[in-house]
Order: sequence, then structure tokens, then C-alpha cells
Amino acid sequence: MYKLGDWYYLLTAEGGTEFCHMSCIARSRSIWGPFEPCPHNPILTAVREHNPDFAGLGHGDIVQAHDGTWWIVFLGHRLTEAYYHHMGRETGIAPLEWIDGWPVVNKNKAPGLHIDIQTSAGEGKTETSPDMCCKNGGVDIYGNSSVRTLFDGKPLGWEWNFFRKFFDGYSMDERTGWLTLYGNKFTLDDKDTPAFIGRRIDNFEFRAEILMDYVPDKFGEAGIAIAHTPFVHYEFVLTRKDHAMKFINLLFTDEDVINLMNFGIEGVHWEEKPDGTIGFPEGVDSSNSGYYLNATWIFGNQFLSRVWEGNDPDSRQIALEKQENALYSPAIGFTVDTSLFENELTSINNIIEEYRNGLISGVLDPETELPAFLEKLENGGMPEILQSCQQQYDEWKAQNQ
Repeated sequence: MYKLGDWYYLLTAEGGTEFCHMSCIARSRSIWGPFEPCPHNPILTAVREHNPDFAGLGHGDIVQAHDGTWWIVFLGHRLTEAYYHHMGRETGIAPLEWIDGWPVVNKNKAPGLHIDIQTSAGEGKTETSPDMCCKNGGVDIYGNSSVRTLFDGKPLGWEWNFFRKFFDGYSMDERTGWLTLYGNKFTLDDKDTPAFIGRRIDNFEFRAEILMDYVPDKFGEAGIAIAHTPFVHYEFVLTRKDHAMKFINLLFTDEDVINLMNFGIEGVHWEEKPDGTIGFPEGVDSSNSGYYLNATWIFGNQFLSRVWEGNDPDSRQIALEKQENALYSPAIGFTVDTSLFENELTSINNIIEEYRNGLISGVLDPETELPAFLEKLENGGMPEILQSCQQQYDEWKAQNQ
């Protein structure tokens, strides 16, 4: 909420936090409303852009600089390809001007990575992403140059991070030239603070190396990881392979082990209900359980897993029977060779990217834009792609009767 002159401005984040994210604004003479929406909402979004530099723009905040100029800071993510991103949400900034009592961001265009602007100091260039190089004691935090940390006893630089809260289980001076990590019971799968110290990924491509001195014990592991969430991370670790394989086998054969992984400890994290399902004990819920994955499909043999309350107590058996009696597709084993229609596929993907976000979010009118979208697909090579796929399948089927 902002108070400018006689107006109260309400800036909101809408559209979710992915590709349809946006910032909208409304104003009122009274803080209690009613509020009048801006006629050119959303004032900040990338949903209309084809292949934007910054996607998912939103969560804006309007500020005025010391020279009287106006700006909006916001969150967004840089895309790799096909709408994927791995660097998380980054902070950007773009110029803002007031026209007829309403804010207009970057001349009503989605901010890119570079913006040419005119300021009181003259013409300049604004970097809207953390591509800018920040220095901290000689360490290049966000630049593209190589960084080598020797762990020579000095405190860790600001470029190093922990998960969720401060992690004090490390030493910089126990062994000269080494960072010593003391393991704990938490892993990257847990919503807690594991023995992990890492740097933020700030480039599309990079190479990371470590020199490690570690001898795994019965259950321990150590190494390097690329982490995104408790459910999405890659680990390259040194561990006891024989014990790891034994544990994987238990996940597919031992009912107690798979239910311990999925639901935690009976009587603490869950209890059996009268209908045979399981659920939280009295006074326990997802906010205070301490162990609630809610993802039983991730680990091991699902048919050995208990059923959570609210679901059919016989759902596992029903699923097993459906699996055993399922009809198999005659196309199992068939793979399309896309090299036979590369040009058409590129054209179709570009058309989809052009219309996708606008149609999903409702920014584009489906009455007029959906027919235009379908017509472009038709003229862009979709019939040729379908014909090639059908021909390839017919030939494969004839050879695999």
C-alpha cells in the first residue's frame, strides 16, 4: 500500500509465481476503498512476451530514488530453454513513470536483462539481473570469472550459504587449508538444516570441483550436490555401495522400512485409524509433525505402503488389480524420429511459446486468439508432423507384429 498525494495505491501480486506471474495496481481516495483498478493492468508481467529474458515477473515494490526518479524492484527468473530455469528467483529493477495518475513500468514493456535509460546523471544502462559483478574481499560473487576458495582459516565469504538457518557444524582451522564439515542426522530430503555449505548457482553453465578427504562409515555419505528443493536435488557422493544396495532392496521388500520412510514413526508421526488407514495422532498435524513427506510414490514398493486417511482403505489392492489387468498399448517400444521433421517442429514450438502464457492466463482473448493459434499450428507444419508420426508408427508396427 502506498500513499501518494490524495491517493492510496494497492500493489498486488497475481497469477501465481510461475510464468503467469504479474503485478497489478488499484487506487482509492480512502484506505478502506472502494479501489479502482488500473486500466492497463498488469503493470508488470512477461506473460505477453515471446521468449522473454526475464520470466515470471511479479512481486513488485515501487521506490523513489534520491534524484526523484521512480523505479520498481521485482522478482523473476532467467530461462534456459523450453521454459526451464534452475537459478531460482532473482531480483530485478526497472524504470517507472507516472502517467495520468497511474504507474507505467518500462514504457509498458516487460523488462529485459539490459535497459537503456535517461537519469539525472545522463544516459546510462541498467542491469536488471544479478549478472552484475559484486566483490567481497576479492571473491567474485555473481560474475563469470573462476572462483577458487582455499579455506585458509579466514571466515567464509558472503557467497556461501546454508539451508534454512545458520549451520555451525563446520571448522575453518581444524585442518589447515581444509573446510571440515561435521555430519548430522539431516539430509537434503529433510526440511531442516543438513551439514551443507554451498554457493548459489548464478550462471546457465558452470563447472564445480572439490577435493574431498572422507572415508564412509556404515551409513554415512559425503560429496557434492546440486540442490533445488527437498524433492529435487542431485547428489554425487562417496558412500558404502554394499549398504546402499541393501537399503534399496529393503525399500521394495520390507513393509516396516517403506512405511518408516513414507510416514515416520508409528505413535509419533502417525497412528492406525478404525478403518485400517493411518493418519496423524491427536494434536498432531502437518505443521507440527516434524515428518510429513506426503509423497508416497517416491520411495520403493508402493503396494507395501499404508494408506493415508481420506483415501479408500483398499486403494492399494485396487491399484494392483488394475495394473495386473491393464491393457498394454500396442505402441509400447515405439519412438518417433523427430529428425525427419526438425524444421516443422521448431516452427510449432515457436508458435506454442508465442501463445502459451497468454492463453493460459487469460490475457489473450480465447474467442479470437485460440482460432488464430490453431490456424498457425495448421500452417506451421502440424499436419506434416502428424503424417510423419503416423507413417513411422505404421512401419514400426508392420515390423513388430
